[in-house]
Amino acid sequence: MPRGAKAQQPPRQGDRIQNWTLVRKIGSGTYGEVWEAKHSTLQGRYVLKLLYPYIDKAVATNEANRIKDVGEGSLNVARIMDAGYSGKHRRPYIAMSYYP
Repeated sequence: MPRGAKAQQPPRQGDRIQNWTLVRKIGSGTYGEVWEAKHSTLQGRYVLKLLYPYIDKAVATNEANRIKDVGEGSLNVARIMDAGYSGKHRRPYIAMSYYP
């Protein structure tokens, strides 16, 4: 690791990412980990897809667009609520509605 660089912290239950609080880890896959999350003001159930730190910004954008395109006009596909970057975890994230 380069001198002065901060180590990546793994996400944990209770961590805050912007307006989201991680509740529990649901699973993981090719692009990242999926966490049930609670928003600070919105009611409802949500998931946060925390992409792995090595995922390129262009890949993260394509992933968000893919999810959005698949969900257009469908009631059975998660709706994207928010997207951003977690500085603490050094990862992009995508927040979506949760359909268990």
